[in-house]
Order: sequence, then C-alpha cells, then structure tokens
Amino acid sequence: MKKATLITVFLLFFSLIFVSCDTEPIDNKALENAGDNGGSTGGGNDDGSDDDGSGTDDGSGTGTTDGSYWPMVLNNSWTYNQDGETLEPTKLISKQTVDGKSYFKTEHFFANSGSAGLTGEATFLLRQSEGAYYALISVEIPDAQGISISVSPYEVILLKDNIDVGKTWTQKISQKTSYNIPEIPDVITEINILGTILEKGITFTDNGKVYKDVIKSQIKQTVSGMTITTTYWFAKNIGPVKTQSSGGGLNSTTTLLSYKLN
Repeated sequence: MKKATLITVFLLFFSLIFVSCDTEPIDNKALENAGDNGGSTGGGNDDGSDDDGSGTDDGSGTGTTDGSYWPMVLNNSWTYNQDGETLEPTKLISKQTVDGKSYFKTEHFFANSGSAGLTGEATFLLRQSEGAYYALISVEIPDAQGISISVSPYEVILLKDNIDVGKTWTQKISQKTSYNIPEIPDVITEINILGTILEKGITFTDNGKVYKDVIKSQIKQTVSGMTITTTYWFAKNIGPVKTQSSGGGLNSTTTLLSYKLN
C-alpha cells in the first residue's frame, strides 16, 4: 500500500481473511490529505436489520445454535496456506475480558510483515455468543519514519450460525485511525458490512479433504464505493476451513492445512 489513507481500509479487509499486509514508506501527500476530524469506533447491533451505530450487540438472532462452527478453547490452533505460503498457526493463547465480554486472544491471526516503511501489529480477540462469532480488532503501527499509527478497537461479526440460508446481517462501523503528530487529524473511515448465509449443512471438499456439516457464508465490505467480497466455509466442530476474497485489487485464497483442538 503506497498511501497511508488506504491503511485504515485494508487493515479491516485483510484482518478478516487472514492475510498479511506488506506496506511501503508513508506517502506524505496522502498524509496531508488524511481526512476529517472526529468520529468514533463502533461494532454492530444486528438482528437482521441495519445497525444504528451505537456499537452494541448482544449476539442475538433468529433460530438456535447447534454446536460450534469455530471451537474456542485455549490452545486450539489452525494452520493455513495462503496463496501458496504456509502461515504460522492461528492459536488461542489466553482469555481476556473487555467491557464485560469474554474473549480469546489469538496468536498469528494476522501475519505481520513490512518493508522499509510501515509494519502493523494487530490484536485479534475472538468470542462466540448465541450463534454469533465476533472478532474484536485493534491495530498499532509503531514509529515508522517518526510516525506512529493506531486504529481504535472495533468488533466485526464473522458468522451467524443460527439464521437460515438467504438471511443476512449488517453492520456500520466507524473506524478511527490516529497519528502521533498533531498536524495530522484523525481519519474516520465508514465501513458497511453485509453478511449472508449462502448454504448450510453441506459437504465441502477442499485440498483433498472432505468436511461435513459446513456453512458457506459471504461478507461484503464496502467503503468509499469500493467493495471486497469474502466467501467463508466454516465446518462444524472444526472452524473456518477456507476463504476466498476479491475486489479492490485483492484476490486471495486461504485453505486449512491442519488443526489441533482441545
């Protein structure tokens, strides 16, 4: 990414599809045109209708959950291949409470990388509540060329296993990016998310492996007229087994290689 203004957008996109972000030195012109002041971060309140921007979500939905499509127990881990490269295992390493909600902190959910410019470090916390699966994400890019960048925490719904095929959920997220230089105002990025259940209870074969009782879902993320579409396959009692993403110059596939559950 050559323009710092794109960092805010793509950190969310990349985080949801398990990809690393190779970045380049900050474009000073882009920083000068960084954006508007003010704004806030927000999660999604969703029962199938639009979020009001309040940032509240009790995970409720129609129907009942049946087992787990992303088992969350300490030391569970999943190893993925992304576009031909084997990633470090995604592992649940600790528990953490935020605003009264219990999360699992992950290791290597977001593969950090960088060049001579920016190197981002993201924190991912996962939780499951009444059939909904959430990721609470925050980002810190420390002291790159004298500039440090932070993205305030925001929560994203990755799956709802308790709604029928064809049903949807929506979120409106205000993502706030802050800089350590007073002359650079906060950047507020408004992101619209539309999630859809495409198939349920299917048998899915990938990389020579057969997975039963799979939910196929799709998330569309739109910002400033650009949309990235990610398709997910979640296998019951295993977790996410594959993702495919495209749009905004992005084309990526992530496949499960192995997993260890406790």
